[in-house]
Amino acid sequence: MRIKHVFGIILCMALFGCTHGMSGDDLLTLPRQPLELQALSQEIDKLIDQNNATLIAPIAGANRQTIQKRDLTGDGIDNVIIFFQDAGDEPIHIAIFSQSDGEFELLCFHVSPRDGNALPHYINHYTT
Repeated sequence: MRIKHVFGIILCMALFGCTHGMSGDDLLTLPRQPLELQALSQEIDKLIDQNNATLIAPIAGANRQTIQKRDLTGDGIDNVIIFFQDAGDEPIHIAIFSQSDGEFELLCFHVSPRDGNALPHYINHYTT
């Protein structure tokens, strides 16, 4: 009986162990982004680099993500909204990207005072 347990443990270790030729580096590779997100990342990186800026998150409101998706044009396709700031503290830059056939392009660009009051008005302008 004891031999069966030992044999079972050895068999499990051989079949399900972590040493099937994969190195630690192979196990730690990041998952690949979908092509759609790769295209978006490239457009965001290009805009951030052109403006020598850093992505920032809104400091008030329910949606505090740095990158947000929302249908602003009413076409049923989410637009991508990003918030960033150049080397100084003010102003906040807001960029809205539209998507068509997996490609992203800059729909509009807005500079807002840091108090955040201009953003809801600005977004409502595009949703009405």
